[in-house]
Amino acid sequence: MDKDRRLSRSVRLKKYESVYKEYTKTSEKKSEVSKKPKIKETKKPIKEKEPVVLVQSNPKKSSNQLNPYQEFVKIESKKEKYKNMKGRERMAIIAEEWEKTKRKRKPKIK
Repeated sequence: MDKDRRLSRSVRLKKYESVYKEYTKTSEKKSEVSKKPKIKETKKPIKEKEPVVLVQSNPKKSSNQLNPYQEFVKIESKKEKYKNMKGRERMAIIAEEWEKTKRKRKPKIK
């Protein structure tokens, strides 16, 4: 290996010239083989894939739909009389109001 390092570039190229020529001959043969006309492949018609539908085991209500109590709280909490109250107080009073309205809405069934 020390001898290769001492040789000039042109000397090294001459030394490996025969190996390079052999390599290029074999690669030319390979490329000639690959240049042969291939048998035309018939294209298969592409089948349209059906969209995948994921089925949920427990479909839940979407987050945009509020139940009646949530709607009531949303409306009531915006009222001016609850503005200066603390959160717990406001929710307790709104819950009492809900109970009153719930009783009024529900007719007694005999």
